[in-house]
Amino acid sequence: MGLLYRVRVRVINCLIFFLLVVLLPGLPPKTTFPFEGFRFAKPRELKGALEPTNHLDNAERLFEGKIYGPEALLVNGKDIFTTIHGGEVIRINGEHITHIAKFGKPCELSFEEETCGRPLGLAFDTKGSNLIVGDAYYGIWSVDLTTGNKEQLVSPDTVLEGKGVNRKGKLFNSVAVARNGDIFWTDSTSDFTLQDGVFSVFANPSGRLFQYDRSTGKNKVLLDRLYFANGVALSPNDEFVLVAETMAAQIRRYYLTGPKAGTDDIFIDGLPGLVDNLVADAEGIWAPLIQAADDENPSITQMLSNVPLIRKFVIRMLALAELPMRLIHQVVPNVHTQRIIHAIGHFESLIFFSPSRQTVVKISWGGRILGSLHGFDGSAGSVSHVAELGDYLYLGSPYNKFLARVPLPKMPKIEVRDVKYKPATETTTTTTPKPTTTTTTTPKPTTTTPKPTTTTTTPKPAATTTTTTPKLTTTTTTPKPTTTTPKPATTTTQKPKTTATPKATTTTPKPTEAPKASTEVPVTTKKSDKKPSATEQPASSKDTPTEPAPIHEKLPNDTPKPKQEKLKVIKKGAVSPFFRVAWKTAASRVTMSKQKLFVPDIRSTAYISNLPYDLTNVDVHKLFSKHGKIVKVTILRDKVTRKSKGVAFVLFANAQEALECCNAYNNAEMFGRTLKASIAKDNGKSGEHAQRKQYPDKSRCYECGDEGHMSYNCPKNVLGNKTPPRKHGGRMKEKRKHQHDEESFGWAIESELEPPVGLRMDSDAAVCTKKVKYRKSDYFSDDEELDTGD
Repeated sequence: MGLLYRVRVRVINCLIFFLLVVLLPGLPPKTTFPFEGFRFAKPRELKGALEPTNHLDNAERLFEGKIYGPEALLVNGKDIFTTIHGGEVIRINGEHITHIAKFGKPCELSFEEETCGRPLGLAFDTKGSNLIVGDAYYGIWSVDLTTGNKEQLVSPDTVLEGKGVNRKGKLFNSVAVARNGDIFWTDSTSDFTLQDGVFSVFANPSGRLFQYDRSTGKNKVLLDRLYFANGVALSPNDEFVLVAETMAAQIRRYYLTGPKAGTDDIFIDGLPGLVDNLVADAEGIWAPLIQAADDENPSITQMLSNVPLIRKFVIRMLALAELPMRLIHQVVPNVHTQRIIHAIGHFESLIFFSPSRQTVVKISWGGRILGSLHGFDGSAGSVSHVAELGDYLYLGSPYNKFLARVPLPKMPKIEVRDVKYKPATETTTTTTPKPTTTTTTTPKPTTTTPKPTTTTTTPKPAATTTTTTPKLTTTTTTPKPTTTTPKPATTTTQKPKTTATPKATTTTPKPTEAPKASTEVPVTTKKSDKKPSATEQPASSKDTPTEPAPIHEKLPNDTPKPKQEKLKVIKKGAVSPFFRVAWKTAASRVTMSKQKLFVPDIRSTAYISNLPYDLTNVDVHKLFSKHGKIVKVTILRDKVTRKSKGVAFVLFANAQEALECCNAYNNAEMFGRTLKASIAKDNGKSGEHAQRKQYPDKSRCYECGDEGHMSYNCPKNVLGNKTPPRKHGGRMKEKRKHQHDEESFGWAIESELEPPVGLRMDSDAAVCTKKVKYRKSDYFSDDEELDTGD
């Protein structure tokens, strides 16, 4: 009795506490719509087009540790635009990362999203070279990719239209641009920001789909009360717009034109996971599932959707746990309380409970699942966006600290319906009159004719039984069976007809009148998925191949190229005629300029990334010159805006000095950033950019473009000015030119007259056998712009 009493008391106490939390008025959080029960479709079984595969396993990870949270991906040529933590939009081209825009304030830590901003949606504008961006905290923006100017289109302070309740937007998410320039965008929830995204899982749906009119600048609500409105995609002809309801695992369709304009319906539901962004193409849409949901891994939204009291209890408990941290942070701002607030309400807290399956679904524009890609080893992480580029499928994620990619599937798994297939059939015709003598004739295969025929030869018996086994056809037409008995004491011979078509067909004998005494045997038909073959053939019949024999042709090897003769080097003595011929040959074979002949060893070049964007060429030189003599500094800049990309190539006069510099600055904390340093690897264009850039106009500074000073003492130099190199007179230039010609010729002779087209990929391979000599005037040079495909 004592145990039962204690259990009863505990149950009553828990029930009282539950009712107090649920029924007490005024407890946080405040929601737009009351807590009500609702239902949506259960997840589909993983069968047919959803059958699990392992295509997303062993995903390749790019830029690991350099980017955090590439949520959305956008491809333009060879460039990939993406959004990352810190409120930035960047462009990736090969191994280079370029800053495009930032909408929030400067911040240092990832959980300071409310200050930094968090771009989530990306779309190219159909009017001008603009990039439309949806920032979760700062609204909808337009970024001019030519000038870098930003314009806010929708502010988070604007009260927006709603179905019954007008309210501000709280979580700006995905964007899509129509042909006429109108922007379709989603407000995932009007109750909570992304910092408290977990709360939206338990609250009643309050997401909205908007249409922003570019001509008037006004927003029109199309759909309201969506269960976390997320990805947006427009049909190819802008007939309708699709919007993903993440927590409901479904996609809704809103008609823009046609007889159903202004109405909506369910495009597809019951997806085996929480759908995120939608990526449209000609065939349909890619729908990545940020979190798997099936019978083995049920979704919490599916389980609690129809029990509003439990959802209300959970959301109030989360708000009460977060409330004291918010009060402390308002009085004494610190990173500890901010980190706890972020851990309680942010979606990143739920990734530990996510199933191991990652899934991307391909859906046609008619709402049918065409195929799916799956992964189970976790190498791709949670997938929120996909982008096709070349032979790869790039996978975005809000949680990954890398960009994943897998080979693009050549043919996704397709669900085929309503397709009829008729295999070739096997037909046997037997006629049995009064048996006296039996003769079996197997006709030879003939080629396809409009009226197939069979040659049948019968001697003069009193009564004859003829059994015909025709050859089978590869077509889907089955000839009708025929019972044939020729007249006694007669011989009938028919010549087969032939055409130029090489395919074997089924032949049937020409029908004749059968005697009354004959008995018919029913025809038996067998279906076979493989290539049919003749059932029975006598020993006298000739075998015919069912497939044409493969053709093998042996081609003679090409004539090997003649070996080039090495030229003799004459170091001393008078100039002989042979030396003149050798010098002319070498000069004609060497196509590179004189300065390009002195290509430095790639091991002497340090690759420094994640540098501050305001550092100049002089700053980089002063920063790294303490590790050795610097020959050249090259800062990568955007072709249009001339802004730094945060990447520099520093060429040292000695390979050991370059290695020491890389070891000293790799993963070093400077300027609030983590620098990355390594020995540069060649991309095939080093020979093209190895020469010193010439600046004939010495009246302007190449850093700021102003007159009156040079780049060595430019006001933009953050780390101070630099002493310019010493200049030499004309005689010294002529002497160097003469030495340079001799060294160029000697270099060409030693390399067997093969000019270097570019540095090889192997960093251990020497470029030339001659030791490179650098002039003091080359120790420091102006930066130059590399062609990175921007």
